[in-house]
Amino acid sequence: MANKYNAKKVEVDGHRFDSKIEAKRYEYLKACSVAGSITNLALQVSYIVVPKQRYENKAVRDAKYVVDFEYTDILGRRVLEDVKGRKLPLYALKKKLLLWQYVIPSEGMIVFREIAKWDDPVLMVGRVR
Repeated sequence: MANKYNAKKVEVDGHRFDSKIEAKRYEYLKACSVAGSITNLALQVSYIVVPKQRYENKAVRDAKYVVDFEYTDILGRRVLEDVKGRKLPLYALKKKLLLWQYVIPSEGMIVFREIAKWDDPVLMVGRVR
């Protein structure tokens, strides 16, 4: 089944992925986990970037950013990864909010990586932000 951006949904190990590239990244990270170079691999981890609130006495839902993968690397850093084939305006805003709230460059203990379809699909080192 394809979505509106022509990405084909894929199932691997009982997990559904939005694209083939995301599934390939999962297989790579799973191999890294088995080899011991990463630990605590988790999929579709949600972060609240704007908390729920009330406006004119009505409830307004929180805004979440869901990263495709989260794991701990060999240096003990928590790594958040998002696989992107196309960057939409809402993605750019939510990414900025995620970076502002959770990724503190001076501490370096949380790293954000954007994995794009034009990166090497096997190694997929991505871009550290």
